[in-house]
Amino acid sequence: MAHIVVNGKKITNPLVMFIIGLVSIIFTGLITAFVIFLILPFAGVVLSLSVGLTIVIFIALLVGLPLLILIRVILGVLLRPFSKDRDER
Repeated sequence: MAHIVVNGKKITNPLVMFIIGLVSIIFTGLITAFVIFLILPFAGVVLSLSVGLTIVIFIALLVGLPLLILIRVILGVLLRPFSKDRDER
C-alpha cells in the first residue's frame, strides 16, 4: 500500500487516503480528457488551416506572378506614349 506524506507527516487515515487517491485519479482523467478532446483537435484544426493556407498562397503565387508580369508588359506598351522618358526620334 502506498503512503502519502503532507508537510512531513504521513497520512494514516484510510478515508483521507481514499479521497486523495480518488481526487488524483479524477484529476488525471480530466487532464487526459482535456488534452484528447480540446488540445489535439485544436492543434489539428490549426495544422489543417496552415496547410490549406500554404497551398492557397502557393497557387496564388503561381497564378499571380505571371499575371503581374503580363500586366506590367501590357501597361508598359500602352502607357509608353505618355512616358516622359520616351526617345525623341
